[in-house]
Amino acid sequence: MFTLALLRCGTVTGPAPLMAARLLQGAAAAAMVPQVLAILHVTFDEKTRGTDFTPYGTVLSGQRDRTRARRSPHRSGSVRP
Repeated sequence: MFTLALLRCGTVTGPAPLMAARLLQGAAAAAMVPQVLAILHVTFDEKTRGTDFTPYGTVLSGQRDRTRARRSPHRSGSVRP
């Protein structure tokens, strides 16, 4: 269903059909999330499940990798007016 909605999004010519196709695409994506979680739950053992779910949660939430060192946007030293 998701793939069909994706193809429909690429072939529509007006805004109303595009919105309808995007709505269908969103509903199909929402239906896939519990299935992916169930597959991950069954695939990984209980001891490492938390570590194994981390990449999925990071991607799903849109977070960037927090383990990299943060760079300051400002140069060190005094600021001149």
